[in-house]
Amino acid sequence: MVSVVGERGRRSALQPLAASLSPESHLFTFRESTSLLYHPLWLLRYRAGDRSCRVVVNGRDGTVNSAFAPADNRRRVAILIAQVFLAVVVVALLVWLAVTRADVRMPMVAAVVIVSAVVALTVSRFRMLGEVEYHEPFSG
Repeated sequence: MVSVVGERGRRSALQPLAASLSPESHLFTFRESTSLLYHPLWLLRYRAGDRSCRVVVNGRDGTVNSAFAPADNRRRVAILIAQVFLAVVVVALLVWLAVTRADVRMPMVAAVVIVSAVVALTVSRFRMLGEVEYHEPFSG
């Protein structure tokens, strides 16, 4: 049964296409070839706490093809804390200028409101990442 299906597929692939018989047509058929694709992959699965992780490694050179792993948010949280600290310093400086100098009081108050709104928006939009996903370029 398998050889009959294979032979029928081979014949239909190698016979000329309907429009290829006319001289103005430029359709070409491909030669038949069979090759074995051998690409060793290692599939690693592990659990980190309550999350499962998966890494696909190329068995020939050891590069990572794709991976799903829990995210490490420490750097992102540290950057957020640094941004908020810097904004608090700027707000304190603007408030100090507004209190000590009467001629720039209203612009400083407006700047304090704007900086505070930007900080509140930045903090409210921050989300912790659950997992990260990596795919080697062109790996699909």
